[in-house]
Amino acid sequence: MADEPLWMVSAYDGKTHAFLGERRDFAEALCEHSVPSEKLRVGEAVRCFACLLIWGDMLAERGGDAAWRAG
Repeated sequence: MADEPLWMVSAYDGKTHAFLGERRDFAEALCEHSVPSEKLRVGEAVRCFACLLIWGDMLAERGGDAAWRAG
């Protein structure tokens, strides 16, 4: 399973997206938002809802979803 994503703000849409792995010329977020690496900055803005859902699903797969669901 992948490590914690790096949450970075895209200059294209002004949202914070989740990026896994090494960034080269272009970076692709979990939601498939693609942006040149020079257009990313560290910071906080409104987080991309799709990235949040995908990351949440990855966490559920990693730890099992029974622990966080109400019974």
